[in-house]
Amino acid sequence: MYQAFKQAQSLTNSMALREKLGQITQTVAGYRCYQKNGQQFTWAPEFTKTVEYYGGIGAISGLLRSDPWTKRGYGNGIEMEQRVEMANRLQTYLKQNTRLGIPALIQIEASHGMQSLGSVMYPLGICSAASFQPELYQSMMQLVGQEIRQSGNHIAFVTMIDLARDPRWGRSEECFGEDPYLAYTFAKNGTTGLRQGGALVCAKHFCAAGCTEGGINSADIHIGLRELHEIHLPSAKGAFEAGAEFVMVAYNPIDGILCHTNRHLLQTVLRKELGFHGVVISDGCGVSSISHNLRCSYESAAVAALNAGIELSLEDQGAFATLEQTVQQKPELVEKINAACTHLLEAKFECGLMQQPLTQSFTAEQLSALQTKRNQKAYEMAAQSAVLLKNNNNLLPLSNQTKLCLIGENADSVYYLLGDYTSERKPQEGASLRRAFGERFKNLTFAMGWRFNGQNKGESEEALKAAAQADVICLCLGGSSVRDFEAVYAKNGAIESSTNFMDCGEGCDVADLNLPPQQLNLLSRLKALGKPIVALLIQGRAYAISQVAEQADAIVVGWYPGQQGGYALADVLTGAVNPSGKLPVSIPASGSALPVCYDLSTANRGYTNLKNKALYPFGFGLSYTQFSYQKPELVLENDVVTATVLVQNSGALAGSEVVQLYAQVHGDGALHGRRLVGYQKVQLQPSQAQTVTFTVPVKALNLLPQADPAFDPVLVEFFTGGGSNCSLSGSVTITR
Repeated sequence: MYQAFKQAQSLTNSMALREKLGQITQTVAGYRCYQKNGQQFTWAPEFTKTVEYYGGIGAISGLLRSDPWTKRGYGNGIEMEQRVEMANRLQTYLKQNTRLGIPALIQIEASHGMQSLGSVMYPLGICSAASFQPELYQSMMQLVGQEIRQSGNHIAFVTMIDLARDPRWGRSEECFGEDPYLAYTFAKNGTTGLRQGGALVCAKHFCAAGCTEGGINSADIHIGLRELHEIHLPSAKGAFEAGAEFVMVAYNPIDGILCHTNRHLLQTVLRKELGFHGVVISDGCGVSSISHNLRCSYESAAVAALNAGIELSLEDQGAFATLEQTVQQKPELVEKINAACTHLLEAKFECGLMQQPLTQSFTAEQLSALQTKRNQKAYEMAAQSAVLLKNNNNLLPLSNQTKLCLIGENADSVYYLLGDYTSERKPQEGASLRRAFGERFKNLTFAMGWRFNGQNKGESEEALKAAAQADVICLCLGGSSVRDFEAVYAKNGAIESSTNFMDCGEGCDVADLNLPPQQLNLLSRLKALGKPIVALLIQGRAYAISQVAEQADAIVVGWYPGQQGGYALADVLTGAVNPSGKLPVSIPASGSALPVCYDLSTANRGYTNLKNKALYPFGFGLSYTQFSYQKPELVLENDVVTATVLVQNSGALAGSEVVQLYAQVHGDGALHGRRLVGYQKVQLQPSQAQTVTFTVPVKALNLLPQADPAFDPVLVEFFTGGGSNCSLSGSVTITR
């Protein structure tokens, strides 16, 4: 590390000011760097002029990106077989056309697979977290990391710091749920996996983006220091402990101070308290947006961001470009520019980019084998993440001979299974629910039933006729993160308006957590038929589903399960897979009863007109078998609590259970909610029992420092079971 720093420092000292600014200012997005005519690529003037002006480019984002925002797809984008060629051509161009020949770091969105043509789209974060298997997530992200480096890219942009504390927030789908410990473990394992695959990791977004006012993206956040440290920082800590090399700053302000200009947040909290030593990146257009938000000049925005600790301005709209002139009046900024440039170059030396900027290509046979492996992992994660919420009279599993009627627009296209930040798909890349169910069930009929746009052109009547002839109805419900090419996008890629129905994803925050009325109306009409109904929820957030819970006989939450999710969910319904997923978010009883997070000190307090705020609590999930628990046995020794839990499969089928341990502190002078402190998924045969052991350091309980003898000793109650509402408990007394 020291050697890399010295090399980077020496190189920085040899650079002109503009060359340094070229390293820390990303002005041209990767997808705009090239033009494609047939199968021939040429560099766009925007790219060549930028290289000439700055004498190089430090980093470039989205060279391989494909989606409606970039307007890149099959026909005008970089396909899988062309990735390495284009990455190598870019590095060669920089080497041959700049004085110093410094290669560029190439970045790609990769929260659920590379956002590029041909890449496998895995389950989104909220879906993966429902597996409660961070080790499985690690192996999945290792494959993503391998694909990134095998494609000539370097940095994975991954949403792993944010928490889904408000289900109205459109980006809830990207998060690992509402709980800080669950997010900590997934962020840590996900970072580990990506780095094992060879990718550098940019963890985003720092911080607290998931609890804005009203769930509105980038709105203000009002949190205290305890909430910041206990809830919003653990996920970042997990990513940093695993070696994340970059962190992306969030758009939102905290208590009115933009994260991009918050010196205390980026220097004291991030650097000193969390010990982050990597590179701090702005979010897309983040530095330039300071000017808009604070009604100040680009010059002021650039200085404020640089002084706060921003080292690389992503998709800069002209703010950092002003620094070349600003240093004439503020020469002290040169030192900060030098430090930022050195830091970025150090990352290039450490990852071997400076030594070897080119990437070896793969044969078609090798690429095919890798795709098969990735699809298998995508299926496994989707299968482990499905959550069974209700199963009256053991309706599920169904025989594959069942005469099943599948209903819903979101069952008719694989895109509805993928979520936001998804590249264009070919028909053979994944399977819709309709296609997958058709391969699993021998007597399947399909009816559209409802459409997202609410226009009923006889679809509901056709669905009622088809359902009347079936033994069981599977009604697909939920939302959509499907982007379209006609939508209007902000400069950073967020949705501003769309001709498609889109109620989830970046820029798609909602005031109403109810499902679309056309879906609920059809559910009521189907209920009148007297047929058993399975409600299959395809969603990226927690909807308020009280009507569904009342009228459906079985409920399965499939989330956005990725391109193999159709097969995984079909196997859950047939019993080929025994569901073992647990809720990573609480399901609200009403869209008005917010916040609904289980770990609030008021979590179990209802309203006069609503008994419980949560319809289904965090950690809840059924199985086709049953599990029984004994009270935890607790031992406190050397400031560590050891909890031993005995769990048994008391049912007739083999299955997996997520054994969960919660702690609640009483009597330290502060209000504490119940908080997850340990979990482990175990697989058990019928009648098989297993002892699960958890170790919980006292410091992890977040006890207040002793301030008053009246609040000592402290009682800590531990609960165990298959969800946050578990009741089996024991306690220990801790003297501070």
